[in-house]
Amino acid sequence: DSCLRQFFSNNISDQALQRIVKITESGVATIESKLRSSVLTCVHAIFYAASEMYGLAKASVAWNDSMPLIHHEKALELQRSAGALCFITEQCLLEIVVFRYRLKDLLRWF
Repeated sequence: DSCLRQFFSNNISDQALQRIVKITESGVATIESKLRSSVLTCVHAIFYAASEMYGLAKASVAWNDSMPLIHHEKALELQRSAGALCFITEQCLLEIVVFRYRLKDLLRWF
């Protein structure tokens, strides 16, 4: 709190500035880590499961199953949606990585 007050009043010490820089870099790195370990892993699992489901649905069509458990059109739609979610999540992660490096460059300028 006092560091932020000093920062915005232009009376910040070098030590306080270095603390702010480390806390900010650490926060962004934590967000990136959480996105990689939690969200991206789950999204990849969803895509894998949707792909497996589509494979089973296609196989039931090939076997001429009159009452398939999964309709292959819906399974394909789910697989495509899961792929789009995977792509968007990876793009978000890429933006965070780019932001982290730009932030690091900016903070070194101080």
